[in-house]
Amino acid sequence: MKNNFVLDEIRQYVYGGSARFFPTEPTKAVHQVVKVDYFVNGCPVYIPEFVNVLKAVLQGIPYYVPDYPVCVECKLNENVCMYEKNVTCLGPVTKAGCNSWCINNGNICYGCRGMVSNPNEKGAQDVIAKYKVSAELILNKMNMYNKCRELG
Repeated sequence: MKNNFVLDEIRQYVYGGSARFFPTEPTKAVHQVVKVDYFVNGCPVYIPEFVNVLKAVLQGIPYYVPDYPVCVECKLNENVCMYEKNVTCLGPVTKAGCNSWCINNGNICYGCRGMVSNPNEKGAQDVIAKYKVSAELILNKMNMYNKCRELG
């Protein structure tokens, strides 16, 4: 979330009068600093997916994160859509692979797995309009876990 603020302003906010002693830089994802062979997505990590990633590592084969939205898994798990409960959820634009774990346990999807590569923009716009959700709210929620991804 730090990357949503001007660095000097956030440093001043956090350290106050001692800010000059604490240099800072934008937050980076691990893969932006060191070479990463495998990613384990999610926060928290979905244990069955972790096991699948570990198996791929041990076999020396790639692991591919599903590139369809969490909503697909939600429907397969027969969950009631969070929007029907008047709760904003990022499942329509977030990569699946977690078996809609958060929703299965009564929470919302926070988008911790990152956006699908080709989100259904029209469908998302329809959902936003139908449930009167502001686009700004969706963007703010996505920034919680995905701001580092923008740094490339």
